[in-house]
Amino acid sequence: MEEIGSFWRAWLAFLLLLCSNTYSQEEIQELIVNGNMGVTSLKNYDYSVGGYVTFEFPFSGNSVPGSNANTWNPVNFNSSFLPIEDHNDGGLYSGSMLVVDGGNLGNAQYFWKGGSGGNGFCGLTIGKKYTFSYWVHSVSSLVTNPSNQADIRIDFSNVSDVTLVSGNTLAQLPSEGWQKVTYTFIPTDYCININLWDANTSSVGNDFALDDFSLTEEIPLRVTYSLSYGSDGIRLFPYTIGGSVYIRSWSLTGPVNKSGWENLKNLLPGNYVLTVVDVNGQTASCDVVIPLNSDYLTINGDKNICQGESVILTATGGNSIYEWGSYPTDVTLIDKSNATQTLNPVVTTNYFVKSQPIPGTENLIFNGDFSLGNTGFDTYHKYYSTNFENAPQTYSVVKDPSTWNPNFLNCGDHTSGDGNMLVVNGNVDANYNNGQTVWEQSIKVNGTTNYVFSFWVNSLSDINPAELYVIINGSIGNIYPFIAPSSKTCGNWVKYSVNFFLDGYMI
Repeated sequence: MEEIGSFWRAWLAFLLLLCSNTYSQEEIQELIVNGNMGVTSLKNYDYSVGGYVTFEFPFSGNSVPGSNANTWNPVNFNSSFLPIEDHNDGGLYSGSMLVVDGGNLGNAQYFWKGGSGGNGFCGLTIGKKYTFSYWVHSVSSLVTNPSNQADIRIDFSNVSDVTLVSGNTLAQLPSEGWQKVTYTFIPTDYCININLWDANTSSVGNDFALDDFSLTEEIPLRVTYSLSYGSDGIRLFPYTIGGSVYIRSWSLTGPVNKSGWENLKNLLPGNYVLTVVDVNGQTASCDVVIPLNSDYLTINGDKNICQGESVILTATGGNSIYEWGSYPTDVTLIDKSNATQTLNPVVTTNYFVKSQPIPGTENLIFNGDFSLGNTGFDTYHKYYSTNFENAPQTYSVVKDPSTWNPNFLNCGDHTSGDGNMLVVNGNVDANYNNGQTVWEQSIKVNGTTNYVFSFWVNSLSDINPAELYVIINGSIGNIYPFIAPSSKTCGNWVKYSVNFFLDGYMI
């Protein structure tokens, strides 16, 4: 049995073949549910509680000033409106949008209010920068100049440093298509309000559509790395967290200066600084230490001998569990488990050695202890930096669950008591087929191998303990759920494991 986290390292003709997983950008957490107007039954905003009259499908008659509707074609709402495609789904009738017949009451009428029931968004981090955006398109041929263009204003509460980053308040002319409007701000409270209204009170023109609302936290750019030892010497694999998904430059300074992702190889031992710059100009750096004496698997001995001579090859690094091999087969290679081999090949031969780490000493799960924070895994739950309103299907990575949700325990993590852990306020629908994944990761492993996947769980509530299923390569790992402890008690961690035989290479 091999623990997940155990894999074979091998030298082939003195070449170490080491698989090293790298992880890309941390995904920006979208705080608006169904901002594309696609599923109105599952959303955390409202367009019918701010003073506008909302038309419901099937529509009857034409709209009047001060009304709105969710529809795939503005003509459905008013036969004199222009037929346009929604912003992102790419075809007439293929996606929805919010269509607004502009009202005449100004800031006494909101046509869109953020948060469930229009009551605002909670769980934001005070002092962090956030970005709110939407797309707008005029939908009437009567929109011809500023006197009849919608003037979309925004009311924020509990925020500071509001900045209009792109677009403008006036909805563009119909011929100019969709325009993105973007604001940044900093919360001064963990709950905020975002409400939209129309400052143009004209009944002529003043008709528009909105789509793809978005609210995200700006994640600072960070950088880290992994190392491998192989045919191109010591190689560094960098990866970034946060920032832009587009990187402008990589550089490594130290005993050997390098630049560019593909050139971070053939490095010397020593102290380095790794620096990355994204397309937005954000810069991040981290210290890199490449040790002089590595425990990575190596082969020592002469590479060139004459026919009839013998050679001594010695494996170092890894651990004491070795397995030698050769191509073509060398019959003098008898005891394949010895670290040192005395060989007398009759033809040019490639020798390789494998060293299997002691089970449990290596973990293939990246960031399995969450020490790197909210990175390296996927989830269908929504990230909340705080969850004082006890919103379901949310999560965070914290040291103390009670600072995230005051209903939770004030307890430490499983390993040290002072480290990070994944805390989850579960989904109300327990049917795993609905895709409400708590944690997911793709892992490169060896095929035709037995593995053990394990995790620890501690209940943070006395009500409805979690029922967790493990799904591996699309197949459920057991026929019953793993039940979290029935009561919340500090230190009441329970370990669950799934044994499985893998005949592929990714899980």
